[in-house]
Amino acid sequence: MFHLASQVSGQRDAHLVVPIFVGNLQSSVNLLRAAAAHGAPRVVLAGSMEEPGVGDDSPVPSSPYAASKWATTAYARMYHALWELPTVVLRIAMVYGPQQRDDRKLIPYVITSLLAGQAPHLGSGNREIDWVYVDDVVEAFVAAALVAAAPGGVFDIGSGVPMRIRDTVEMLRGITGSTVGVHFGAVADRRFDASRIASTQASTDVLGWRSRVALEDGLARTVDWYARHSTSEVSSSSGDGPVVGGQQRIPGVGP
Repeated sequence: MFHLASQVSGQRDAHLVVPIFVGNLQSSVNLLRAAAAHGAPRVVLAGSMEEPGVGDDSPVPSSPYAASKWATTAYARMYHALWELPTVVLRIAMVYGPQQRDDRKLIPYVITSLLAGQAPHLGSGNREIDWVYVDDVVEAFVAAALVAAAPGGVFDIGSGVPMRIRDTVEMLRGITGSTVGVHFGAVADRRFDASRIASTQASTDVLGWRSRVALEDGLARTVDWYARHSTSEVSSSSGDGPVVGGQQRIPGVGP
């Protein structure tokens, strides 16, 4: 059983606490209860690198979304420890790739802007992101479902390589061949955004998984997809205000 359903918003708005609690945490607990009651052979849950890490000195979630994912991971581990439900949690880094139809996210927003000859408006661009290509993430879920030693584990799924938003955007400018400038500092950076980089040793040792698609290759594939599809196919899927790479307004990085 793969559980990826989630209300995704990294906004720091108090009005999101209840809907995200219900949509993410309560629904996940309901799923775990049903899976345990019916003897599900395995449940693989999509966590997030937005969750506070195990080694964090003062683990405080940065948003209602991060809190919901953190608590879901705790419930999954509890169900495995107390009632022997085979659970696996994948703490996924920042996923990108073709068919991401959400122009509130950094990469779709920047690509579509550059292809249209428009200057992206971003925050400082100094935050470091761990990007992971969608095909690599799919392989991680398959491994989590099949590897005998996976149940009970929590695994980081990412490249393990930090990349500044500024450098990512410059890479996209090179791939698209765009000469359009980028307005860094046009919007404020989002509060409490931290650079969370995947620690992939356990994913490699236990799941036999590692990211294979290099960032430049993955971005080239992604740009090619957007170049072949109209911008009308890439639209925001949520009514939440856009967020950019940790920045309020325009689209963004982060959940």
